[in-house]
Amino acid sequence: MRELNLDNYERILPKRNQKFQFKVLESGKSLVGNAFLKKLQSNYVEISISEDAASIIINESANQDFRVCKSGYITNKEIAETVVHRGIILPAVYNMTWNEKHGLWNGEIAQYTDLERVMKRRRQTKDKQ
Repeated sequence: MRELNLDNYERILPKRNQKFQFKVLESGKSLVGNAFLKKLQSNYVEISISEDAASIIINESANQDFRVCKSGYITNKEIAETVVHRGIILPAVYNMTWNEKHGLWNGEIAQYTDLERVMKRRRQTKDKQ
């Protein structure tokens, strides 16, 4: 057996970067990601979408515009219809960040870097049906 030299090894650490995501799904539902859901203080939110739907604002609200279920789903198709009408292909994923100045969540649409993998997964799902 050869001698063990620890200088030849690199420690691999798990990724612990929590992504606060909001997803608009093809089913018409929207989903508040688990890490993001834990940050929300209220079950009710206001949602505002930019003209090109490239960014979104989520404001915790007493206005009760949209109710976020415990599972993170919002079962209102108006969000998906608005995003699609503004030219975004579903599913759309928004990476959310807290805006301290305005006291609300601001999200930018995520760019898919591995679109072929996503399309392959969709084809496999459709083939199983």
